[in-house]
Amino acid sequence: MSLLQEVGAQLRATSDELPTGLVSVAMERLRSATELLNWVRQTSVDPIGVPQLGNATEHAEHAAAALRLAQDAIAAYLAQLGLAADASAPPDRDWKAGLKEDKDQPAGGEQQEQAPPPEQLQPWWRERVEKLTGEAPPPPKADGSTPERPANTAELLRRVAAGVRSGDRARLGRDLHGVNAATGLGLSAVTPPVLRRLAGDLLGHEPGPDDLPRLRSAAGGRVKSLLPGTPPDVLDTLLAGSAARRRVPSSRGTRPTPRSPPACSPGCCWPASAATRPHSTPRPPNRSHPVVSMPDTRAQQVVEVRAALSHALGAAEEQFEAAQEEYEAAVTRRARVASAARERRIRLADQRDKRLREIDEQHERDLAALAGAAAETALAAAPGAAGMPWVVWRPTPGGTQVPAPELRVGRLLLPYDEEVPALVPLLDHGHVVIRGDESLGDDVVASLLLRALGSVEAGRIRLTGYDPEQLGGGLAGFAPLAPAGVLTFVGPGGLAALLDDLVDHVRRINETVLAGEHSSLRELAAATGRRPEPWRVAILLGGDELSRHERGQLDRLLRTGAACGVHLIMRGFPVGAGTGIEVVDVAPGDDARLSGCGDLPVRLDPGPPAAVITRTCREIADQVAAGPAPVALDSLLPEDAWQQSSARALTAPLGDSPQGSPVHVTLSDYPPHALIAGPSGTGKTNLIYAWMGALAARYSPAELAFYLLDFKEGVSFARFAPGRRDPSWLPHVRLVGVNVNTDREFGLALLRFLGAELRSRADAAKRHEVTNLAELRAEDPTGSWPRIVAVVDEFQVLLSGRDAVAAEAVDLLEDLARRGRSQGIHLVLASQDVSGIEALWGRPALVAQFSLRIALPRARRVLAETNHAADSLPRYHAVVNADSGALEANRIVRVPDAGNRERWSELQHQLWRHRPPELVAPRLFDGDAIPRLEDSPEYRRFVPAEAVAAPVVLLGETIDVESRSAKTPLRRAPGRNIAVLGTRVDDACAVLGTAARSLAAQFGPGAARFSVACLDTDASTAVAALHTRLPADTGKFDNDNVEFLLEDTATDAESSTTSDRPHFLFLYAADALPSASNVLLRKILRQGPERRIHVIGWWRGASLLRDTLGGPGSRTDTIGAWVALDSHGSELSPYFPGNTPPNWYPRPWRALHFDRSVHRGAETIIPYGPS
Repeated sequence: MSLLQEVGAQLRATSDELPTGLVSVAMERLRSATELLNWVRQTSVDPIGVPQLGNATEHAEHAAAALRLAQDAIAAYLAQLGLAADASAPPDRDWKAGLKEDKDQPAGGEQQEQAPPPEQLQPWWRERVEKLTGEAPPPPKADGSTPERPANTAELLRRVAAGVRSGDRARLGRDLHGVNAATGLGLSAVTPPVLRRLAGDLLGHEPGPDDLPRLRSAAGGRVKSLLPGTPPDVLDTLLAGSAARRRVPSSRGTRPTPRSPPACSPGCCWPASAATRPHSTPRPPNRSHPVVSMPDTRAQQVVEVRAALSHALGAAEEQFEAAQEEYEAAVTRRARVASAARERRIRLADQRDKRLREIDEQHERDLAALAGAAAETALAAAPGAAGMPWVVWRPTPGGTQVPAPELRVGRLLLPYDEEVPALVPLLDHGHVVIRGDESLGDDVVASLLLRALGSVEAGRIRLTGYDPEQLGGGLAGFAPLAPAGVLTFVGPGGLAALLDDLVDHVRRINETVLAGEHSSLRELAAATGRRPEPWRVAILLGGDELSRHERGQLDRLLRTGAACGVHLIMRGFPVGAGTGIEVVDVAPGDDARLSGCGDLPVRLDPGPPAAVITRTCREIADQVAAGPAPVALDSLLPEDAWQQSSARALTAPLGDSPQGSPVHVTLSDYPPHALIAGPSGTGKTNLIYAWMGALAARYSPAELAFYLLDFKEGVSFARFAPGRRDPSWLPHVRLVGVNVNTDREFGLALLRFLGAELRSRADAAKRHEVTNLAELRAEDPTGSWPRIVAVVDEFQVLLSGRDAVAAEAVDLLEDLARRGRSQGIHLVLASQDVSGIEALWGRPALVAQFSLRIALPRARRVLAETNHAADSLPRYHAVVNADSGALEANRIVRVPDAGNRERWSELQHQLWRHRPPELVAPRLFDGDAIPRLEDSPEYRRFVPAEAVAAPVVLLGETIDVESRSAKTPLRRAPGRNIAVLGTRVDDACAVLGTAARSLAAQFGPGAARFSVACLDTDASTAVAALHTRLPADTGKFDNDNVEFLLEDTATDAESSTTSDRPHFLFLYAADALPSASNVLLRKILRQGPERRIHVIGWWRGASLLRDTLGGPGSRTDTIGAWVALDSHGSELSPYFPGNTPPNWYPRPWRALHFDRSVHRGAETIIPYGPS
C-alpha cells in the first residue's frame, strides 16, 4: 500500500470521527431552550432570562459550521487526489436520531446520499498492483463482459485472505486488479485490526513495540514472495502500526440522550422594564407551560389594570424626564468629548508627523552609516584584484598568510552616495550557483575566475572546466592557462570521473594534510603561514540529468569540499541556497539578486574585457612555467655542524613538503643508492647541491667522503675544488671530475677505484669478523671508514655505446650496487632519461638496487610505469620515492635554491676553515685542461743522480682517480724503445719533450747522453725549446748530419762493452730517414737497449713504423712501448698482443699508451702541455 493510500485512509477515518452529530444535537437543544425562555419572558408579569444562553447557542452554531467545513474540505481533498469515499463506510449522518423525541422523522427517511465522484485512480491502481505483485492486469474478455468484482471492501478482504492462505500470487493479483481504486484503498481502513489480531495470534500476547523485530522476521519472507515490489520501509511502517500500543477506544457511535429543559425558577431570570418588552404577539412555545388563572370579577380586573396603568404612566413620565436629562447631559458630554477628541487628534497628528520625520531622518542616517560601513567592509574583504574596477584592473597576488578575499560581481543599490560592492565568497568559503540568463551568467563566471586568479599567487588555483554544451567555449578566454597545467577541460561524459577525482582529492587532504590537526586548509594556513595545497575550482556549466552516483558525489563536495580547498561554480544544476552555497540570480538591470544579500537589489558588473583575460592568463602561465621562488639553502642547515655519525646511515633534509615539514632522505643499507632523473633545466644540479650541502653540514669529513663526476660539458662540480679565484674547497670532496664527456675512461677509473675500496673494506670486515660498516667501525674505531657517496651526473654517457668501456662499467656498477651497501659505498646516478640507456637493457637487477628514486618535473621512467606524479610538478619541486618508484611512496619536496654561488661559497668557507689540518685538497680532473709536467708528483720526486739502473720515461698524465703519470721504464733489456705514432705534430712534440725532460731530471751533469734529431721542420720550434731544457752537451741533428749520428750509435750498439752512461736518442719524424739509414736504425733498435742505448722516436703513421722495421713481415718486438696519437685501433694491431685490436679512436690531445712489459691493455693518457 502506498503512502498516498495510507494518507487517504487516515483522512477518511478522521472525517468520520469528527463529533458533528453531538454538536448538532447540542445546538438543537439550545435552540429549543431559547424559544421557551423567550415565551416565558413575554408572558410573565416579571420578565425573566438566562444570561449567556444566546452566546452558548451562537458558539454551538459556529462549531457545527466549522465541523461541516472540515468534512467538506476532507472530501474535496480526497476527490482531487482521486480517492473516492468508500461506500462501505458512509459519513456520520445519524446525528438527528437524538432529536426524535422533539421532531418527527421526514416521511421519506434520510436524504439519498449523493453518488461518489467518478473514479480517477484506476490506471494508477492497476500500475501499483502490478508493481507490488508482479502480475499484469488481466486482458479484457472476448465478449466484452466485465469480470465479477467484489461488492465492497469486506468482500475484497475475504478474497485477499484466501489468496494469501493459498500462497497464490497470481490469484492475489487478479483479485486486486478486479476492484476499483476506492474499494482497494478501503483495505487501509479495515486491515489494521486484522493485522493486530494476527500479530497477537503469532506472538501469543498483545503485540508491543519490542516485538517488531520478531514480526519483521516472521512476515518478511511471506510478503516478499506474495508482494515482491513492497518497499521495506512500507512493510516496517505497517508492522510498527500493528505493534503500537492500543489507544483508548473513543466514544464515537454513542449518542447523547436528549433531556427536557429544566423548569424556570425565579432565581434564574432577571427583571425587565415594560419599555424593553417586545410589542409583537408572542408565539406559543413548542412545549406546555403552566398559566396563571385570571380573577373572576371584571371590575376588579379593571381597577387593577387602571392602577397598574397609572402607576406605569407615572413611572414612564419620570423615566422619560430622567432620560431626557440624561440625554441632554450625554449630548453635552458628547460635544465636550468630541471637541477634546478633535484637539487630541490634532495634537497626536502633529506629534505623529514629527516623530515620523524624526524616524525617517534617523533611518536615512542609519542607512547611510550602514552603507558606509558595508562599503568599507567590502573594500577590506575584496582588496586589490578581488574588487578593483575593470578599467584599472590588474593582478595583485597576495601571500599564503593573507586570507582569500571575497570576489566582486556587481554593486548593491543602496541610498548612499558612494558605491557599495556586491561580493561573493568563494575561495575557502563555499560554492557558487548561477541562475538566470546564460550570457550574463558567463560574464559572472569570467569575473569570478579572473578575480580569483589575480588575487593569489600564480599556480595556487587549479581550474577544471566541464562545458558539455559549448565544449569549453564558455571558458575559451582562459585557454592560455592550459599548457601550464592551470586549466584542464573535461569532455562530455567525464562529469562522473571529475567528481570522483575531486572527492578523492578531498579524502586525501583530510587524511594526509589536515590529519585531524586542523579543520580546514584555511585554518592550517592561518596557523602555519603556509598553504600546502592549491585551490581546486571546478566550473560545471550544465549537462544531462545527474545520475544517482553523480548526485551523491556532488552532495559530498558541497558538504566537505570548501574545507579542503575544493570549490564549485555551477550553472544548470539543481542546487539551491544553503550553508556555504551562494546563489546568484542573474538578470539585467537592477533585478539581480545574491542569496547572501537578501532581497537587496544588485546591478551586476559587465564581464571583464577579453584582452585583459588573455593577457592575465598568459602572464600566469609564464609564472607557473617558471616555477615558484625557492626557499633559501639555510633552511637545510643544522644549528651545529658535524654533529652526526654516519655509522649506520646518512640522513639529511632535501627540502620541505607542501605541508611545511622537512623531507628527510636517507642512504643506508636500504635504500642504498639513488637514481635522479629530470630533463635539462629542471634542477638536477641544484638538487644535488642542496643534498650535498645538507649532508656536508651534518657529517664531518671523517664521516663522509664525496667523489663527484660530471659527464656533461660544464664545470658544475668545479666549485667544490680549489680554483684560481677561490682556494677553498669542500672538505668532504676527494675527487672532482668535470668536462669528462669525451673521457669515459675517467668514469671507468672511478668505478675501478671504488671497486678497490670495496674490496679493501670487505677484507677488513673479514679480519674483524663483521658484516657491515657499522660493525667494522665499532671493532676498528681508529680506522678511517667514512661513508662514500659517488655522484655521477649524466651517467648515461659512461654507458653509451657497445664497447669495452661500457661493458666493464656496467659490470663494476652492478658489483658496487650489490655489495657496496654493506660497506658504506653509495652511488647517486643522475640522468635526463634512464629509458634509453642501452647498456642497462636486460639488467633489471642493477636498476632494482637503486631503490631511492628522485624525479624532477617531467622526468620519465624513473618512477613506476603508473606513477605520473612528476608530470605536473612545478620548478624547484621533486618527487622523492624510497620504494623503487611505487605510487604510494611518493613524497613531494620543494628544493631550496642551492645554486646561489655567494651563499654556497659562504657555507663552503665556513666548513673549509674547520677542516682537519692533515686534510689535502681534492683531485680535480678537468677534461678541457692540459696538465703540466711540473704538477706531476712523479716528476717532482725525481732527484738527479750519477747512475740510474732503470730510468723512467714520463709520457703524459693518465686518466685516473689519482694524479698519476703514464711512465715506461727503460731497463737494459731488448725492446726497451718507445715509438710515438701519429701525424699531430704538437702532440708528438709534447710526448717527446716530456720524455726527454723527465729523463734529464733523473741524471746529473754528464751522467747521460742526449741526442735530438729533428727531421720535420714543423717540429723545429718545439725541438729548439726542448734543447734549452736538456743538458748543455745534448747533441742536435737534422737531415744533413743525422747519418753520422746513426752510424756512431749503431757502432756503439754493436760494441761488446756497455757504455758508462746511457744514451737516449730522440728522433722527430723518424720515418723521414733515408732508406739506407733504416738499416742502421733497425740495428740500434734491436741491439741498443742492452747497451743502454734507447730510441724514443716519432713516426708519422703506424704503417711507416712497420716500414722502418722491415716491412709487413718484420718483427715488432723491438718497440717495447708505444704512444698512439691519431692512429686508429685497427692500425695498431701489429703492435698489440692478441687478435683483437685496441678499442681506440683519435681524440684531441689524447693518446693511447701501451707497454708490453707492464700493461694487459692500453691506457689513455693526456700529453703534458708546455710549461
